[in-house]
Amino acid sequence: MSRRSRESILDPEINEPLTGFDLAVEWVLAAALLFAPLSFGATNAWSQQILYGLVTVLAVLLAAKLTLIRGSKFVFTWAYVPIILYLLLVALSTIPLPAGVVRVISPGTVEQKTLLLADIPNVHDLLSRLTISFNVWATERGLRMVLAMSVVFVTIVNIYRTPAQIK
Repeated sequence: MSRRSRESILDPEINEPLTGFDLAVEWVLAAALLFAPLSFGATNAWSQQILYGLVTVLAVLLAAKLTLIRGSKFVFTWAYVPIILYLLLVALSTIPLPAGVVRVISPGTVEQKTLLLADIPNVHDLLSRLTISFNVWATERGLRMVLAMSVVFVTIVNIYRTPAQIK
């Protein structure tokens, strides 16, 4: 196999013409990148909702481009794997699991929750199913933010293809 054909297999096609979807993604991404710092890093619920809305628009634009533009393909990269594994790990920490399973995964969690809940009546019912996370709502809130940023990452990998766009 020649070097030229090997390069064409390994390198993604960067000669695709820009579409209206690409320009729309650039504008929505610019709006999101300007909005997040101006709203103090999207730390409040209202600003996170706006940011999630912008990220949803990005995902819809990417999906529309992939389905409506002939010849556009979803770009796979191994960088997606750690993101997916991290999202699954955090999601697992919010799911109530049997106490025996949590004891195997995180024995300190079971001990600490048992100690903290010792004076509550019927504590055995509460401790029969536990989450690994101590604050499920905060964990889910952080998970939503990481998921949103993962969507931004996937969109950028799939849209920013030419050297001019990347610069």
